[in-house]
Amino acid sequence: MKKQVFAMVCFFELLNLLPNELYTQWTQLISNPDHPFMSICFCNSNTGLISANRVNNAPNINFLRTTNAGNDWQEINIPTNFVFFDIYFVNCNTVFAVGNGGSIVRSTNSGQNWSFIGAGTNVALHSIQFVNDYTGFIAGNNSTLRYSSDAGITWLNRDYNLICDYIGLHFINSTTGTVVGRSLTNTNILIKTTNGGLNWINQNPGTTQYLLYDVHFLNDNTGIIAGDNGIILRTVNGGNNWSVINAGTTLDLRSIFVSDPNNIWIAGEYLILKSTDTGFSWFQQYSNNSIYLYDIFLSDLNTGYATGMDFSPIHGIALKTTNSGVTFVNNIKEEPIDFTLYQNYPNPFNPITKIKFELPYSKNKTTKGNITLKIYDTTGEEIAIIFKGKLTQGVFETEWDASNFPSGIYLYALEIYDSGSNKMMTYTKKMVLIK
Repeated sequence: MKKQVFAMVCFFELLNLLPNELYTQWTQLISNPDHPFMSICFCNSNTGLISANRVNNAPNINFLRTTNAGNDWQEINIPTNFVFFDIYFVNCNTVFAVGNGGSIVRSTNSGQNWSFIGAGTNVALHSIQFVNDYTGFIAGNNSTLRYSSDAGITWLNRDYNLICDYIGLHFINSTTGTVVGRSLTNTNILIKTTNGGLNWINQNPGTTQYLLYDVHFLNDNTGIIAGDNGIILRTVNGGNNWSVINAGTTLDLRSIFVSDPNNIWIAGEYLILKSTDTGFSWFQQYSNNSIYLYDIFLSDLNTGYATGMDFSPIHGIALKTTNSGVTFVNNIKEEPIDFTLYQNYPNPFNPITKIKFELPYSKNKTTKGNITLKIYDTTGEEIAIIFKGKLTQGVFETEWDASNFPSGIYLYALEIYDSGSNKMMTYTKKMVLIK
């Protein structure tokens, strides 16, 4: 599937930058022929691990390890052909990984050496999480759920037999957790426990047609689920009810990472999304129609990593950002005196058009509120968010790729919330897509 590409090029003044200096949001960090990258996890700003698959009878590589924020990587091989789908650092010494064949491996020296631990199953294990040094949970195929209370030395059965594959899990503490997955008839699965997995209850996601890959709760009440076909579900009452959130894409969404409630990322098929409002709305930070991303992790609010596979040709790839995924260039020495939304160009267009807007000069050279650029159809339905966040004064330009939308008239709206006056200003123009 071809995805929407929203490439934001922002022109604004940063006094400590040289003219025309370009900063890209997510750039390639490392690639490896014939070894798709599955999962990534860091224990601090420097030390991290990537798990690798292999194709085309390539030499075995289980993990890549860095101790300098990804500048250099060491290949780690253990005597197995298992593929590890998830990695979890309990602390900077102890790290676990789970994968196919019921494989659980544990390292006590930050991933340099590994030992196998019995899971009591030979099915694929997809997710692992520890809520403290001792208490951990695992989700896998064939209704497999596991629990440990002894720092991962032994794993007890917490299965809830729905004849399904559990893929993603998240526990907010040692008792309360949510698991998502898929049934054998390809409908979705959503279950919750409040007693550490001894008992499970089914929850209604509000839709059954989409497979669910990952789940994360921001607190006791607010949670996010990501799945295929661009599905994002959000709850504000602990999972009793879920709402479908329009993410502006129909591509698979595989992995959620939460730095804080107002900084949430999702990685998936050809894209990275971000939310700055507890998952209520999303905008696109990265797009590449040959790179499928399986996992995303941020070691701090600015520094992030995403791992996956590039299809042309097949090889593993890892991306990195050092500015929270924002893209910008130096100002073009213009100081706008008013808010301006320009007519898109070209117009009519097929399928890509550019949208330009200006934010006026102020004494502190920042706007007072949040800026949002949205796309609507003629019924007034919001179909895409191109940008949402705070911007400095200057001239900005973005592209909208309407490849996934039919011919017709669309509206684009620049919304500016002025926190000083507590007013919302909206500027709207029409554009015409002709295919």
